Amino acid sequence: MALSVLLLPHKTDATTSQAGAKPARKMGTSVSHSLDGQMIIWSGGRTEAEAQTQLKGFERYAAALKDFIDVKPVVVESASVEGLKPGFFVVALGVCDENAVSFPLKLFQAVEPAVYTRQVHYGAKEAADAPECPSPVQIASNGNDDPVYWQLGEPVRSVTGGAKLVALPFTYNWQEQGDFAREYFEVRMQLLLAGANRALLDSQQYPSPSDAARLKSANVSGSSIDWELDYADPPCSPSGDRFVAWIRSFSAVTRAGKIVVAKGAPRRTKSGGCGYAEEKEMVGGRKKPH
Repeated sequence: MALSVLLLPHKTDATTSQAGAKPARKMGTSVSHSLDGQMIIWSGGRTEAEAQTQLKGFERYAAALKDFIDVKPVVVESASVEGLKPGFFVVALGVCDENAVSFPLKLFQAVEPAVYTRQVHYGAKEAADAPECPSPVQIASNGNDDPVYWQLGEPVRSVTGGAKLVALPFTYNWQEQGDFAREYFEVRMQLLLAGANRALLDSQQYPSPSDAARLKSANVSGSSIDWELDYADPPCSPSGDRFVAWIRSFSAVTRAGKIVVAKGAPRRTKSGGCGYAEEKEMVGGRKKPH
């Protein structure tokens, strides 16, 4: 009998990341063939010095998002890459194939809508110099040892006094099958505050109150961004076999160039047994299913 429960997942090293089943190509790695893909571009300028300044600004975003995506930005002279308009230096976040571009592009356009892509081509001799595609961070491994990655939900944005507050809800969810089947899910809200010229003024990350949580809602209310979580604390586990469910609200605003988050009081919604004991009796043949 399969039983869905709330339980703490087995986590991996947060620095482990992959673009998919195959390891991502590393920049500078020998490549014996040409490379075609979508270059994700953060910004650009007429001079290399201008682009280098923009690169340093982006590195603050990369550090704030390191738990969710691994990105290695570089400055590229546009005249050196087929597909780019000559005369510029661009901050390239990576070159991705069509199967890998969706997640990083959605994330970086959520941070800055002006981020764009260009179809580019690298010859066999230049392919090793192409910036590698940003890859999602692996948070866990499922029962089949397949990687589980963070997924980005719908971003929420609020503009106040020239500053832009962005809320990025990251989640994962996977479920085992069979006897004592368990479900694993979590929410983390990443907050970014950007000022003029995309300067990152502040960043904060708010994890779920427990590792068994779902996002109920996230929206803009006046000058604040509000979200609500539905979670279990304690969650179901074979050792406890009982859960308590809660709802809790959060509200983020900006004050003097900083992010301030208010946490509402948790509201208990229900509690009960998880069914582990009954399932154990069934598996052991001591009790027949209904």
